[in-house]
Amino acid sequence: MKRIILILLMMTGAVGAFSQTYYVYTSKQNGNWNDMNTWNSAPRTDGVPKTKVVLSPGYMVTVDNNVNSFPLGNADIIIMGTLRMTNNTILNLSQTSSVELVNAGRINGANNTQRIVIGSVIKYDGSKDFNKTGASVANQATSFSPNGFTSNLVLPVKLISFTAFKASNDVQLKWVTASEVSNDYFAVERSYDGTFFTTIATINGSATTNVQTTYSYNDNTAIGTIAYYRLKQVDTKGTSSYSEVRSLIVGKVQPAQVYMADNLVKVKLPQNVTTKTNITIMTANGQVVTRKVIAEGKSASLSIGTQVPGVLFVNITDNKQMNQTVRLMF
Repeated sequence: MKRIILILLMMTGAVGAFSQTYYVYTSKQNGNWNDMNTWNSAPRTDGVPKTKVVLSPGYMVTVDNNVNSFPLGNADIIIMGTLRMTNNTILNLSQTSSVELVNAGRINGANNTQRIVIGSVIKYDGSKDFNKTGASVANQATSFSPNGFTSNLVLPVKLISFTAFKASNDVQLKWVTASEVSNDYFAVERSYDGTFFTTIATINGSATTNVQTTYSYNDNTAIGTIAYYRLKQVDTKGTSSYSEVRSLIVGKVQPAQVYMADNLVKVKLPQNVTTKTNITIMTANGQVVTRKVIAEGKSASLSIGTQVPGVLFVNITDNKQMNQTVRLMF
């Protein structure tokens, strides 16, 4: 039972006070949903704050009743292979989750003890949907079984492009939409580590339109070395989605070089850093492992002691030109 709980927690992301990392799980063989040997896993890099589960073509993943007591949280499940539901199985997902059937993807079931629930709504019922096939999606906007999946969803916003570039000392953001449906607003979000984002501006959408629309925002408050940007699109019902992440160098100095060597974190500053620099190493939950102050343009080695293997965040700042956070796996 402990193994099952651990796997499900992993599949909903690792939560910490400092950041949250979301993962992509891709099936690599036939197997059980709760068996990590069924999956390849990697951190999600597109900025979308959800776990992503992909059932690859040609593979069958079996869900049994061991998942019933553990909601999987916020997840996007893409089925290109087969999801086999056993008896007395309920796949519980959060309200903002989705399940998508792609190409030859299918869900196998036969009775009403086999269900997929998004929020509190039954989207798949084995006694009504049976062997579900055909390109379609179920989410909070779709109806309930046997109409929980639909192939006629209208995307609220069709984003043609999203760019970020330097203009003098500012960052210019520009995005273009081909069409919009009930689009309330865009939240412009910025991060200095590519993981933890904050909203820096809100831009009103164009409600519903089929006319190509161009938006822009000028960020004149970016500091540090590298900045990451993404758009959060919110419709009039409060449903949201995220763009891909854009990044660029915003400071006058190049990023520091950071890498692991045994149990040491090596940091090499660019030569044109002109002030003393603070280096702080933290765990994923924000606990400080060690700190060090080094002279301008120099290098340093910081011991992480006997840390359990996992994720570390290295923050490098001189409170002036440089503010860089690097995520290390060890």
